[in-house]
Amino acid sequence: MSRTSIEHTEGNGDPTIAPPPLQIQLEGELEHVLKRCPPFLTLPKALTRCPFSNLSRTGLVELIAPGPRNNFKPPVKAIYKKAHKHAQRGQWLIPAETLFRYLLGLTEDSTATFMATAKIRSDSQKTKANP
Repeated sequence: MSRTSIEHTEGNGDPTIAPPPLQIQLEGELEHVLKRCPPFLTLPKALTRCPFSNLSRTGLVELIAPGPRNNFKPPVKAIYKKAHKHAQRGQWLIPAETLFRYLLGLTEDSTATFMATAKIRSDSQKTKANP
């Protein structure tokens, strides 16, 4: 999912690869967020929200557990740890880096989608005004 752009900045004409500015900004935000939270997050208690991501318990479960809402392919990899082999219940451990990398990636995609939708709407309004 990483995108790179090619810029001709060297004097000899060789192209250099540089990440786009938005990706650099997202990496900076990711580092800032990871400084403030533990490396692994657990699910919050019922009817409360995660203090780091502000997602509800159900929202986090939909991101980490296979289910029909995510076509049984969770976008965020997590660890389900049981206390021992015969335990009926366990605890979800969510790596903070993968969770926030996914959430910040959504902002990149939603920005591109918003701009494309805004362009389509403005074009359709122009065609309606000029029949």
